[in-house]
Amino acid sequence: MKFLTFLIYIFILLLPCCTREDLGGRVEFEDGAYEDVVLNMESLPMVTVGENVKEDDFSEPAHSRTAVGVDENCISNIWVFQYTSDGKSLMGAPKYYTVTGDKSVSVQLRAGNSRLFFIANTNNLKLVGGDFRHGTLDELKSRTVSLPTEEKVYGEDNKNLLKSAELSTDIVAGKPNSINISFKHMLAKLVFRFTRAEAAKDLTVSSMTINNVPSIARIGEYSGNYPSGSFETSTYNPIVPKEGESYIFYIPENRQGTVSGVSGESDKNNRAPDKALSIRLSVESAADGGQYAYTVYPGENVTTDFNIKRGRQYKVTVNLKSTSTDERVLADPANCFVMKPGASIVFDPYDRPEDGGGFEYKDYVNKSVPAKKIERVDILWQTKYNGTLAIGNNSTGKLVYKDEKNRVHVKAGGDGNAVIAGYNSSGEIVWSWHIWVNKNMPAKLENAVLYNTYQWDENNIYGRDSGRPRVKGYPFMSCNLGAMDSKQNSKSSMGLLYQWGRKDPFLQAGAGKWENRFLNYSNDSSLSDDQYGKIVEVFDREGNFIKISSTEDGYGKELFNAVQTSAENGTVEYAIKHPTTFIAASREIGMFGLPASEKVSGDVGNYINNGGWYWVPDGNYALSDRLWGGSPFGEDGQKILTINKKEILADNGAKPGNKSIFDPCPAGWMLPASDAWLGFTSDGLNKKGDTSFMNIDPENSSSAIHSFTIYMQDWRSGPTSFFPIQGFRLADGSIARASGCGAYFTSASSPGGASYILHIHSGFLYPYDLDSYAYNRRAVAASIRCVRMTK
Repeated sequence: MKFLTFLIYIFILLLPCCTREDLGGRVEFEDGAYEDVVLNMESLPMVTVGENVKEDDFSEPAHSRTAVGVDENCISNIWVFQYTSDGKSLMGAPKYYTVTGDKSVSVQLRAGNSRLFFIANTNNLKLVGGDFRHGTLDELKSRTVSLPTEEKVYGEDNKNLLKSAELSTDIVAGKPNSINISFKHMLAKLVFRFTRAEAAKDLTVSSMTINNVPSIARIGEYSGNYPSGSFETSTYNPIVPKEGESYIFYIPENRQGTVSGVSGESDKNNRAPDKALSIRLSVESAADGGQYAYTVYPGENVTTDFNIKRGRQYKVTVNLKSTSTDERVLADPANCFVMKPGASIVFDPYDRPEDGGGFEYKDYVNKSVPAKKIERVDILWQTKYNGTLAIGNNSTGKLVYKDEKNRVHVKAGGDGNAVIAGYNSSGEIVWSWHIWVNKNMPAKLENAVLYNTYQWDENNIYGRDSGRPRVKGYPFMSCNLGAMDSKQNSKSSMGLLYQWGRKDPFLQAGAGKWENRFLNYSNDSSLSDDQYGKIVEVFDREGNFIKISSTEDGYGKELFNAVQTSAENGTVEYAIKHPTTFIAASREIGMFGLPASEKVSGDVGNYINNGGWYWVPDGNYALSDRLWGGSPFGEDGQKILTINKKEILADNGAKPGNKSIFDPCPAGWMLPASDAWLGFTSDGLNKKGDTSFMNIDPENSSSAIHSFTIYMQDWRSGPTSFFPIQGFRLADGSIARASGCGAYFTSASSPGGASYILHIHSGFLYPYDLDSYAYNRRAVAASIRCVRMTK
């Protein structure tokens, strides 16, 4: 930046309340006299619009994580622009003044009729750049200020807000000049709170987010909708609001106009423009265990207006009156929706806020890209339980469908599991969702069981006899993902199976005789249950039986099939488009077949791609490691446990704020961390043979009852949880060890392209199985026990 001359610098030092900087070195203006002008500045208050509420309806002081300390009236610095009276050209270089005292400051302007424009609180000497020799006032006003984060909007450490002012005046040469400047806010103010009626006490607000906040503020006012078209949004982190307390947010204006023909308050959401600013509350219902998104659109009224204008204050109260829902309530986005029999949900298939692992939903589902736009939705498969389909016959399109607002509607039938799919105009699957219908409400918070794990560091796990207290973990769901119950000796307690890093479920063994061996599948009823166990039967959108390919059928012919991984089909894109295809990592695929022996299936030489479904020919597992929101083992900053020179554990699983779009758990739940299982043995290490070192209830843990009951918080006392030993699908596609082994994934990757699993057997309990090659490969499909995202 070009420095001012010495004389001008000395003059500025004499000013009590401001300093000035010229725009650096790009534009030269003719020499001419400057006049000292005193600016008497004031900040106009924001005008309250929106709800008709009294000031004392909102508690003071208001709360906000980042807006605390913001002074709405503060003027810390100003940019001064002087144009000719017609606004066509600048009369001098734009100047930046730092205000250090009161709101009367001395500046220098050229004499003559002119139009002045002021921008306050940019906190930026380099805000204005480029060649202004031919710049006009209108061009200046069309420019924008970048506000990519909430902290930027609030002026960061300056705690001030953008303002602007404009006036026409005559600067008289040789005489004292004094101008009164009234600054208007360039931002809007949102004051939010929520209340609950007695009938809504079963609802708990877990988070509040603001959506479609523009990341820019236009310098000058604009008469039409703004911003228009697609625009980048600012990052405003969610908060956990307290009932009855007020929260302040300052936001760039977002004017999306008005609509007509709205039938009432609840209908406003149906008519909302795609880019309208909205407030979303994530609400947990103790009544049914579901998690919902309550969405409201602020504006000058609660029916037709979608304008958030600069200089306006919008006071919004969300009154939760009951547990019933209307058009303002959507199911919180996730890959799995938990429903009661006969219940209905509505969700937005384009809304997914998770970004764990660096994956963004819009890269796969995007209404502006034809191949990624969902044109229709339907049932892909569903199960029966007690003779009733999980959803039902959707031949009329009334049970699963997409409405004119691109929202997906689902009406449940009876208990069971289903997968619904969204298709593009070419008939390809864009995304799919698991519908879990369960009258026992497994997502209900009171059914969850908190786990406590051992402390650990780089050298030790501090187990039962260490004298150190356990570390509080997260509540475990009461049953496996996709299970119908959590009862001993129950086939319906097994749940579904998932390849590590994929979001879509695979079927488990659930009918026929319990077999501690490989299972075969057959549609031939002449085969008795004593000869073979069977896979859970599945049905199509109309309730017709779906055949499953066996090795003899040819493993690529049916809806449920298997392919060998490769550069073409060992990808995220292929997995999304083929949610029922098992991507095997073996030289021979044993799709529901019976291999010659288990030894063959456990032979390392039988596998390709190191046993992973995601194609990694060069051994670089970094992307694969992140699929469920965690990070590669051994990244900088991780805590890594090393015992006998072997690295066995790292804190590299997904954190609650890093849930991945591929995480298969319902909203509010996620895959557990890598150390979740340490408390299951006496010292956190793998134990074999002697059950006295396993934290189990011996009377309720055995292969005879197909499950283990494990103490979750202390050594052989306190709350327990039920873990079925349901078997799994090996990386070659075959199903193994039903009722003989239990395998449970975490979100963490382990070294060399493997996955951390809890491995339970009648003779051992491994909190982390790093050595059983056949069972810890990423093409293996194992069970999932979700944990709550908050403690």
